[in-house]
Amino acid sequence: MTDYKKHPYEGMLKTLVILNLLDLFITIVVVEAGFGEEMNPIMGYFLEESPIAFALFKIFVMQHALLLEYNKYVKKGKLAHRGVWYFLISIYTFTVLWNIITVTLHATGTI
Repeated sequence: MTDYKKHPYEGMLKTLVILNLLDLFITIVVVEAGFGEEMNPIMGYFLEESPIAFALFKIFVMQHALLLEYNKYVKKGKLAHRGVWYFLISIYTFTVLWNIITVTLHATGTI
């Protein structure tokens, strides 16, 4: 049995992956329901093509970027880049909350 020691950034990586997937799901729901639009023109292009193309591109690009960042800095113990992780978590948290608020306001007929 191998002894596994959790790296300090492992939790941040998992948090970003979960937030990215939440953003993906909520964005598709919001746009398909007509409650909003994708603000990123590149992602908007893929969403116009199909939700599946959007999902595949978002997962491929974001998840791979996170894994590359994780392997490049985190596994090598370069803890000076912690601010980047906090920034990304903040941005994704804000995006997910914004999407939830938008859906809630539309569902209740407020906007």
